[in-house]
Amino acid sequence: MSEQQGSIKDLTTEQKQLTDEIKMVKLSQMSREREELIREREEVTRRREEVTRRREEVTRRREELNQKRDELNREREEVTRRREELNQKRDELNQEREEVARKTEEVTQEAEEVTRKTEEVTRKTEEVTREAAELKWTLGFFQKFDIFSINNYCPAKRCKPCLHDWIFFQKKCYLFYNEAAPWKTWEQSRRFCQDRRADLVVIDDLQEQEFVSKHVKSYFDIQWGYWLGLQQTNNTWTWVDGRVDTLGFWMKEELKPAGPKAGLMPGRNPSESWNKADSFFQNKFICEHEAFQSLW
Repeated sequence: MSEQQGSIKDLTTEQKQLTDEIKMVKLSQMSREREELIREREEVTRRREEVTRRREEVTRRREELNQKRDELNREREEVTRRREELNQKRDELNQEREEVARKTEEVTQEAEEVTRKTEEVTRKTEEVTREAAELKWTLGFFQKFDIFSINNYCPAKRCKPCLHDWIFFQKKCYLFYNEAAPWKTWEQSRRFCQDRRADLVVIDDLQEQEFVSKHVKSYFDIQWGYWLGLQQTNNTWTWVDGRVDTLGFWMKEELKPAGPKAGLMPGRNPSESWNKADSFFQNKFICEHEAFQSLW
């Protein structure tokens, strides 16, 4: 009986131990499960917070995008408005440019017309001025040469630049005195020319020198030539118009007797044909005056 009771007691003790162990295991397992649940709950909470954070970020970005979209829409509307304004201004500028071009063309045409009329008026004024000057010169010419009738210059209604027996060259008329002896001194020759409203010839250049040299002829003796309007005054050779001679077409050898008056010797090189002669010497001579300019 005692053994049986002892066995029962042992069994009871074992059962209790087992029960305690089971409880401990269950408690331990429950503790682990609870910890696991806590971790899972924390993870869920963390994930939920992450999702919430991401949702808020997405919401924020969506709001930013919406805001940017609204800004872009406003900018697009502003750009559209400005483009329309620019198009309107461009159209207005094109119209103004066309108007300016039209007015410019009108002004250009008017300016060309004014220029043409001005040129026409200027041309006519110049013609009238030239005709008036020619008439004035012609009147003065005939008043100056009052010893000649207008018929001497304009026979048969047709005017000539020079009188009969005078030779025309470079707007001047020349008379080569070729009468028979007795000839004339330098002073007599000049007086003869002046009586005809002319003067002894003044040589301006080599071309004129060559012209007069071509029209003079040798006569009587090598010492005789044609008086020029050139004389020595105060040791300076001066033309009858007051100009000092700068050409110096003198002969290399002087013919005697030398003097203060200059003559052109025929048959010589034009650039070496002037001779210095005495005042009393008698020569032929050359007269010169301006030509009747209406026929120049």
